[in-house]
Amino acid sequence: MVILGILAYSHTFYSEFHLDDVPFIVQNPSIRKISSLWEMGQGVISTHARYLTFFTFALNYHFNGLDVFGYHLVNFLIHLLTTCLVWATGYSLFKTPRLKDDALISLETRFLLPFLAALIFFIHPVNTQAVTYITQRFESMAAMFYVGAVFFFIQARLCEKNSLRFIFFAGSLVSAIAGMLSKETVITLPVMVIVIEFAFFRTIPSLRKKIPWLLIFSAAGLFLIVPAFFSFDILGLGHPIHSASHENEMIYFHEYLLTQLRVFATFLRLIFIPAGQNIDYDFRKSISLFEPITTFLSFLVLSFLLWFSFQIRRKNILVSFGIWWFFITLCANLVPRMFVIFEHKAYLAGIGIYWSALALLFQNNKNTWLKAAATVFAAFILAATTFARNEVWKTDIALWQDVVKKSPEKHSPHLNLGSAYCLKKDYDNCLTELNLALDIAPRECKALSNRAVIHMAHNDMAKALDDLNKAITLCPEYASSYQNRAAFYVQQKDYDKAIKDLNKFLKIHPKSDDVYRSRADAYNETKEYEKAILDYTRAIELNPRNPENYEKRAFFFHDQKHFLKALTDYNEAIAMAPKNAQYYSNRANLYSDHKRFTESIGDYQKALTMSPNDAGLNFNLGQTLFRSGDMNGAQTFYSKAVQIDPNHCYGHIGLGHIYYLKNDYEKARQEYEKAITINPLNPTANSALAQLYLDTGHQKEYEEKREAMLEKKVAFIPHTLPQK
Repeated sequence: MVILGILAYSHTFYSEFHLDDVPFIVQNPSIRKISSLWEMGQGVISTHARYLTFFTFALNYHFNGLDVFGYHLVNFLIHLLTTCLVWATGYSLFKTPRLKDDALISLETRFLLPFLAALIFFIHPVNTQAVTYITQRFESMAAMFYVGAVFFFIQARLCEKNSLRFIFFAGSLVSAIAGMLSKETVITLPVMVIVIEFAFFRTIPSLRKKIPWLLIFSAAGLFLIVPAFFSFDILGLGHPIHSASHENEMIYFHEYLLTQLRVFATFLRLIFIPAGQNIDYDFRKSISLFEPITTFLSFLVLSFLLWFSFQIRRKNILVSFGIWWFFITLCANLVPRMFVIFEHKAYLAGIGIYWSALALLFQNNKNTWLKAAATVFAAFILAATTFARNEVWKTDIALWQDVVKKSPEKHSPHLNLGSAYCLKKDYDNCLTELNLALDIAPRECKALSNRAVIHMAHNDMAKALDDLNKAITLCPEYASSYQNRAAFYVQQKDYDKAIKDLNKFLKIHPKSDDVYRSRADAYNETKEYEKAILDYTRAIELNPRNPENYEKRAFFFHDQKHFLKALTDYNEAIAMAPKNAQYYSNRANLYSDHKRFTESIGDYQKALTMSPNDAGLNFNLGQTLFRSGDMNGAQTFYSKAVQIDPNHCYGHIGLGHIYYLKNDYEKARQEYEKAITINPLNPTANSALAQLYLDTGHQKEYEEKREAMLEKKVAFIPHTLPQK
């Protein structure tokens, strides 16, 4: 089973972040400090809901940063542990008073059915969204604790030793609370425990009267946990909600309930026929029981399933219980949401259907091993389907290309595909998708804001500003539009307006380290240095694991001549990103400016091991060697710079200086002239050539050069040539 599961998910461990992964993990400041335990999750949602799952994200960030492998590994291990609990729970059910003495259930069935149900659960493609989509650890963790609580409860009821029974009950309670702090769907667990008590333990006369009431009172207390942490407002059920699936669509409570009939039926279909899976279904709301007609058909199917579960309960309670499990666990989704359907909601509910289907298959003792073999064969097919489904999760572009094919009439798939193209700097495809999104939903603020970024990349600034202003007018609370307009103003060098827009962004999202960093850059341009340093420091406080924050502040300290502060921050940045050539280069510049040439040369050499074909790095090392007196070394790296980039103006100037010091005036002249050809208005190259003429007795050429420089308004820099 484990090998088959690993094969099915083997190519997902490096899949990119998707959708909610960005705000919940990548841009979430509250998970960046494990010490701030109670703040977990509040960077994204306003309450302490789902605290435990956010804490696991914080642990991942502490050990892995933003390396996706660690996050995917934890998700897979949670899925594996949940599978083991499904297996153990199924096996435990056969030990309950209702089933342990049932002569119609063979020993083979008692062994095979729990294992096969766990196997199907482990490799079923409908679960890929809950496992491969990192953020849906909410769902898989909640399911793990849900099944764990059920398992411990059954063990407690089966246990004859009081001390051990207490431990199992405590385990069940802890699992229940942990589940409710992982995701609110665990609110149905108390009902599930009561159903298990009546379905599997009601044959014990001495406990028949005590246990149900004890369970009911315990359940009442547990029911209060979720509303307390999730700010649940029962009166709010009567208010319509904005649909996130279709523009200008409002969903009323009765419409949402009717729509869920079709959603539940869709989950059933996916469990038996996992075809056409989609992360963003084009699922219109149900207006009435007969509009669309599939609402009524779904009602008939679900009604028959419930009727069948009660009809067969005496003959095969496991079939009934599996169906009840499906409906009970899905009841949590009857609270209206902006999105009416997500496949990960079938993760926990599907367990019941696997139990029911296999219980029906194995309800007589004929051909047990043949049925088991057929189930294993089906499992291999499901594993192959899971492997294929996981292909689309590898990259954001692949994921949204799949969605666009399946939901072409929705604006959100085009918007998200466009955003994915934009991140990869594929601006043409990005613009195409954003335009398609806006054709469907002309008032979509995110599409307008993102399209403005593309217009800026194409230097169409008028269209960019028009889109940004429109997006802000339509959605004044959409913070990214202010950030993008600030970037627009920075390009226009209007830093005051940029700062005003960044201020507006920070009023909406006060814990964004990259925006503090951007505002610090703007303050630096307006020479408000004290404000700049405060913002750089705030960015570091919010995200102490981001080396760019330290590098930015170090660059500022370097510019302000604070050597020790700059060096400390460069050291921090390099410690976090030891393979970043630019960080070594910047520290080398700092050392060079303070004539610490040995350290500077060492840093440039490290940078060049990472980027040997960087002309700028080769030139900078040549400059440092030149300043330290190593003319031959300087010549070597100046030559490499112009070899890599023949248009490197200052590389030719450096070679000109070397040849001048070696009294090879003709080669020096040639190098200065090459630099002037590349940049005719470069004052250093022009001044060096003029002085070369003067020093070598070419008075006429010197005067002609000076006149040409005056005519072109090129400044003459005295003493440009190095001293011999």
